[in-house]
Amino acid sequence: VQGWFKFGGVEFFKINLSQSLGKEKAWENRIPIYLGAAAMAEFIADIFLCPLEATRIRLVSNPEYASGLIAAFPKIIKDDGVIK
Repeated sequence: VQGWFKFGGVEFFKINLSQSLGKEKAWENRIPIYLGAAAMAEFIADIFLCPLEATRIRLVSNPEYASGLIAAFPKIIKDDGVIK
């Protein structure tokens, strides 16, 4: 999941940042564009990864909590809520 958002996010932000600057400015600022696009994509990918990672850790610490990620995710939302 994180990889999908990282790869897609880097391409999305890179293209949009380049287009907003224009060809010449984008070429002059290509390294900051790549770094900024990667940072923004990583930030968004981490937001999507967090709930899955929390669910995985709950299952590792208590294997009897649920049978797998799909069963544990709604159970955690029911027990703890969306924002704790």
